[in-house]
Amino acid sequence: MSKKDEAKNAEKKEADRKAHDKAVRAKNDKEMKDARKKVSEFMETQEYTKLPDDVKSAIKRIVGKKRTAAAGTDTFATKLIEMFPTVSSRVAELDIFMQTKMGRGEFRKRVRETLKKSEHKDRMWIEFDEGTEEWIFLAKGIKQPKGFLGKAID
Repeated sequence: MSKKDEAKNAEKKEADRKAHDKAVRAKNDKEMKDARKKVSEFMETQEYTKLPDDVKSAIKRIVGKKRTAAAGTDTFATKLIEMFPTVSSRVAELDIFMQTKMGRGEFRKRVRETLKKSEHKDRMWIEFDEGTEEWIFLAKGIKQPKGFLGKAID
């Protein structure tokens, strides 16, 4: 067998191995998804509530915590609401970095992306004050607040 033929065979074997691995992973992922679904359904039953707490903890650790209606919501939007609980709330840039691990530019970008997704009545007008290095929650709602220096997030 020539070196060229050996190289082709090696490439074919590698491609076959990758295809096999991909198929096995897909099968395992589907089986795991099905198993999690069954366990999640079991967690809704009366029998689950009768289990000892240590068994419940083990199930939650393996399967994941019980899903709630809020599980599908945007976690960054939730974090914004937590950081700015009321109008006129001020948060230091350093505190935001410590909570989100984002710098000024990345935080501004995520705020815009998140607020574009939100309903107009729920829009939070947030601005950065360079003098104090704080983010300020100016207003909530459709209308741009007076004194807002940033771009409208439409």
